[in-house]
Amino acid sequence: GATGYQASEYPQYISDLNHKDSIPFIVSGSIDPYKYLRNKKVRFMKKDYNQAFIRKTKDSVIAKSKWDFYEKEKIIIAGMTKRVEAIYFHDPIGLGVGIYGIYEFGDYDKYALLGLLNSKFMTYYVKKKFKDVHLAGGYLAINKNLIQEYPLPNNPNKDKLKSISELAKKLNLHTNIDDNIMHEIDILVYELYGLNKKEIDLINHLTI
Repeated sequence: GATGYQASEYPQYISDLNHKDSIPFIVSGSIDPYKYLRNKKVRFMKKDYNQAFIRKTKDSVIAKSKWDFYEKEKIIIAGMTKRVEAIYFHDPIGLGVGIYGIYEFGDYDKYALLGLLNSKFMTYYVKKKFKDVHLAGGYLAINKNLIQEYPLPNNPNKDKLKSISELAKKLNLHTNIDDNIMHEIDILVYELYGLNKKEIDLINHLTI
């Protein structure tokens, strides 16, 4: 998302108005697992917006490469959160500070990858492996380097990945999130990683 000096220049291009040359603009607090909190206020650089939109203008200091990134389909990951939270967004959308986007999915189906990211297993992994860099109040300090170390299974079972993909697609960006479907995804993820009952119990205990 926005970084450094450039981020401080963003507010001049952000408003509550959706102009024809604007796209939605979100921050970490705009995301729940599979869910874009469209009607939640956006706070950016000490300013509050009811619904934030960022405008592309000829005199913009926002680099073309950044706009190209904003206009790509992507999985968006919240940077400050109590669990790993991600959404897949096909349409153009701008990202504030402390929020990250994956726009190349390699050999993975995007919805399968989304299901892995939002699983209890992934939150457990981040809490345990990166506990030294977490923040007060139980918040996870997720950043680019941490995301790059997320453990994706080697030679994953394609049928399980397909099932995860189909379930995650049902959830993504829907207003009401079905906890039963999320639980189904968790079970498939446990099977994908070959976890035993003791390991599953540890994950469920820590991520409740």
